[in-house]
Amino acid sequence: MAANSADESGFELYFRDLISPLQVDSFLGDYWGRQVYTTGLCEDMLTIISVGFHDGDLAECAADCRKDDNSHFTDEEIEQLSSDLDQRKSVILPFCFAPGAIDIKKAFITGCSGYGNDIEVGMYFSRPGCEQAPWHFDPNHNITIQLVGEKDWYYIPGDPNTLGSARGLRDAPM
Repeated sequence: MAANSADESGFELYFRDLISPLQVDSFLGDYWGRQVYTTGLCEDMLTIISVGFHDGDLAECAADCRKDDNSHFTDEEIEQLSSDLDQRKSVILPFCFAPGAIDIKKAFITGCSGYGNDIEVGMYFSRPGCEQAPWHFDPNHNITIQLVGEKDWYYIPGDPNTLGSARGLRDAPM
């Protein structure tokens, strides 16, 4: 972990911090689009990332996220998201711009230059007993950082050269 004058706190996240102990070259050569790589982050890194995502506060995070049409969530919509979570419904926020999300995007772009064709950071909130997210296919690579709890993941083999990408936030809504 290293600190530079990257943001107001003076902290700069490096991609290698997220995949430690593996080196970036090994990750890209042996895992990117080929197989799943899992690791555990040290407590300090988890704390730093958690703070960047408002310590998991749904309302604060949703205020930093965008909807599919690139608009912000209204206060009423954020209240509804909180209510949904209280009613054991999972909440998916696909376009996150919290400070932690921006740090992760920058870390990937800097550390893995040429590998990201469309980088989005999303958030998924659930509680024990919540309904599961529906099975889906992401036409892009995923790097998942789980801050708390546990989750079962199912996946199919990937391809290091994705042909599609997620719809960008500047695209016209469909």
